[in-house]
Amino acid sequence: MLYEKAVEQGFEQATKRLELLSGDNTTYLEFEELADDYYEKKNYTEALKYYKLSALGNDGNILNQLGYMYLTGEGVEADDSEAAKWFRKAAEAGNVTGQYNLGWMYETGLGVTKNIILAKRWYEKAAAQNDGDAQSRLGDIYYNGDGITKDYAKAREWYLKAAGQGNMYGEFGIGLLYEFGCGLTKNIDKAAEWYRRAANRGMERAKTKLQELGR
Repeated sequence: MLYEKAVEQGFEQATKRLELLSGDNTTYLEFEELADDYYEKKNYTEALKYYKLSALGNDGNILNQLGYMYLTGEGVEADDSEAAKWFRKAAEAGNVTGQYNLGWMYETGLGVTKNIILAKRWYEKAAAQNDGDAQSRLGDIYYNGDGITKDYAKAREWYLKAAGQGNMYGEFGIGLLYEFGCGLTKNIDKAAEWYRRAANRGMERAKTKLQELGR
């Protein structure tokens, strides 16, 4: 590879050289391929090194991958703050998974100060790109009233959008609304119907709900 020897001799020098390259993404792709190869071989330290070089091309998928590696400690000591930094870069590059992950970091307070409003904002960006998990998380936020006023109508709206994409969390959420009569008429049969859909996708909580309802 073009800069493999340079990377081995000094990562910082190779990084600075790469920053001076023209807009041609060929080199970034070469680094990505090399990183992917190391990652498949579970050589995460080398994979991380080359993903960082590839990340200079501002590819959202690569930026999100780096966030994941810092979050899980692959090739580096786990660092929630560093993970959040890379997820933010991915999110700002328009990467839907990065947007969801940054929202999750804000919701849970991992690597950032917990902030439900910012979590909601990033979930909304991901949801606008039809991310079912983000849509279901928005449903949960409105259902639970986390940092905002409870709104069962909005919860149902987001759960339905998620469920429409086959998202089991959205299906489960609709089941909750029917079981407890939140924003609509209580209907155990319909609750069981939605729980069953989620259970058929392997959701253990939904299976437990069906047992509790005797279905």
